[in-house]
Amino acid sequence: MAMVNIRIDDNLKADGEAVFRAEGVSATEAITQLYRHAVQYRKLPFNDPRIILQQMRDAIHHASDVATGLNIKHCKNGFISVIERDAARAVFDGTSRSLEDNYGALQSACGGFLQQAWVDAANAMKGLLWMVSLCTEKVSGGLIVRAELNRATRALSDSYTEISRITERFAPQD
Repeated sequence: MAMVNIRIDDNLKADGEAVFRAEGVSATEAITQLYRHAVQYRKLPFNDPRIILQQMRDAIHHASDVATGLNIKHCKNGFISVIERDAARAVFDGTSRSLEDNYGALQSACGGFLQQAWVDAANAMKGLLWMVSLCTEKVSGGLIVRAELNRATRALSDSYTEISRITERFAPQD
């Protein structure tokens, strides 16, 4: 039998072993299961957090583009359509949920500390979602957004710029 030696943070080791005990497996059995899965499926049994980091960056970029387009249309016409509002709401809601669902992976990809830009992006997403959901008023021709749409759009765009810098440092190396 081969032996595997790894270096791991003491606290992570202790926390992991507590989980293994609760699941009724040893660390050796858990690591063996990891190896078996990797060999059988030719991939890890979990997503690479660096890839999730890039996917979230791309989702925030898309949401930022949607918010910018919505803001431009609102400023130009004085209103947006119900269809535009609903499409934007779906993007903002989906991106917000993805950020929440992938919080742990983002934190892991960033070395255990989630930078402020991610928190700012999540807050901007929630703000935009709130604005297009609750702060609209029907007028002839569409909806008026009675909130600081421009400010939230800028905050999201600024967060995306910072997130792009962050993700460059953690990108997978080929």
